[in-house]
Amino acid sequence: PDTASHPVTAPSAEGIAFRGLRDPRVPWEARPNNGTGKCFSSPIFCWWNDNYFTLEADVPLTSGVEARLIEAEAALQAGNPALMLTRLNGLRRSSNSLLQRLYAGQKQVFFDPIGGGPFVFADLADPGIGLATPGEQFDARRRLLFQERALWLYNTGHRQGDLRRLVRNYRLPQSAVWPTGPHFRGGNYGTDVSYPVPFTEQNNKRFDPTTCVTSQS
Repeated sequence: PDTASHPVTAPSAEGIAFRGLRDPRVPWEARPNNGTGKCFSSPIFCWWNDNYFTLEADVPLTSGVEARLIEAEAALQAGNPALMLTRLNGLRRSSNSLLQRLYAGQKQVFFDPIGGGPFVFADLADPGIGLATPGEQFDARRRLLFQERALWLYNTGHRQGDLRRLVRNYRLPQSAVWPTGPHFRGGNYGTDVSYPVPFTEQNNKRFDPTTCVTSQS
């Protein structure tokens, strides 16, 4: 979607507008390449992920943050939205210290608009309040939970698994979860949503190709 300027959202895009949220859990900046921010392909813009500001930066494979997110999802599934919000807001209230532990070399570029100091998260409210049906209430809470997961676990290898779970476990249409339609480099997005099975594994006599379809989550 980043072809002519520095937009922060793509029209009709699935997923979460990570850049548009300007969230300190996902600090980013345009690549300072001759002042243009362009990639090697001149019409395409590049973005630096400032959680990993150097090539030596560590990637958190698992953390207490993820454990609290798992507890929040368990509360959602148990029909306890109050506990879900307690877990999510507990993380948000400790965001400054948690981010320093998760990303020791993080370059923070988004600060609180009042005073310019460390970003202070507001508590989340229950998005299900006021909705008519239990199904609508659950969907609103599920969207909130997975947005928080996406932001806390950004670029740590969790997102694809979450997208698959949204389709498999939460019964969302695959087209509402994975990118579809025109691709910003031309053409359209394909239908694969899983990594293909490598050739070495296909030679395994126990491998059944009918059980591994890359176009299904």
